[in-house]
Amino acid sequence: MRTKTSNAAATGRWLRPAFTISCMAALIGTCHAETPAEDRRAVTARHTQGPIRLDGRLDELAWNSAGVVAELVQQSPRPGEPTPYKTVVRVLIVKDTLYFGFECTDPEPDKIAIHTMARDGFTLGDDTVSIVLDTYGDHRTGYLFQINAGGARADGLIYDPEHPSYDWDGIWDARTARSKDGWSAEIEIPSKTLNFRQGLNSWGLNLERFVARERITLRWASPTLDSFLVDLSRAGSLSGLEDLKQGRGLEFSPYLIGRMTDDFTPEGRAWHGTGGGDFTWRITPQLAAVATVNTDFAETEVDSRQINLTRFPLFFPEKRAFFLEGANQFEFASGLGDSFIPFFSRRVGLLEGQQIPINGGLKLNGRAGRWN
Repeated sequence: MRTKTSNAAATGRWLRPAFTISCMAALIGTCHAETPAEDRRAVTARHTQGPIRLDGRLDELAWNSAGVVAELVQQSPRPGEPTPYKTVVRVLIVKDTLYFGFECTDPEPDKIAIHTMARDGFTLGDDTVSIVLDTYGDHRTGYLFQINAGGARADGLIYDPEHPSYDWDGIWDARTARSKDGWSAEIEIPSKTLNFRQGLNSWGLNLERFVARERITLRWASPTLDSFLVDLSRAGSLSGLEDLKQGRGLEFSPYLIGRMTDDFTPEGRAWHGTGGGDFTWRITPQLAAVATVNTDFAETEVDSRQINLTRFPLFFPEKRAFFLEGANQFEFASGLGDSFIPFFSRRVGLLEGQQIPINGGLKLNGRAGRWN
């Protein structure tokens, strides 16, 4: 069943051709200390033929040849102190897909916490594991992947060292499994869902585990109280990725919607239908073109209802998939909050406060050399 959002800022259709061209030089960055190269933790992703059966259990022979992170260290509340929550992470590449395997020891597995199974749900009270990837090697932008012990997924884009955006939804999968010693997880991330610099030998990587009942955070790189997981300047290094390919880089997401109206008379029945879709072409691993035809945003959840008693307009984040691809490229001014946004896509589809049709759209975003 498809539901339409009635929020004027969330839907709309252009009646006449309109173009927004946004060119931005990568001249504005975030200033923060970077971990010296000699102090960075490193692991190599091993290539294998597989196969990997995604069931949460690391029982395939291929895992024996994986790159291994032998331990995550307590980051909070007492950095560096030992805990009973031993965590081993393994990294594999099968064809052009990254696999991460987590083995999470827990002395009291009956107390493992799971409260949500929603995509991008609130997981602060859940046992979770997280992965961040800096696929450009710029120590600034990247991807966040997180699952809880029940396999519920959360993902987002990283654009500053403190606040990821969870609005982006990539194509990836994960499974978890329980054991008498704790729980384990397998995470599958196809290279096709990522933008990355072709031929780059290593990506930034950090890993984290959160034990909810103890409020303990374990981390691989930068396990200090003054660091954030999404601070890519302090991440470790994942190597062995120079041969990753994106294939043809083509994606097509069609939709078809119909309805029937009936005034309860034999001749009073009418059928209505329409269709359209989004087409994505990753011209290079860093550059993507997205076209949308007869756009429909019914897959977007309705904005939470809010009562505004101030003289300032409410700020609603973007949730439409067409606009979320590459959205972190426009967040370089995040230190100024909502007061300065170089390009705010929620205004597309509005004219003087009224909804107008979007019959089609085209977007080109990504990187070419040193340019965003």
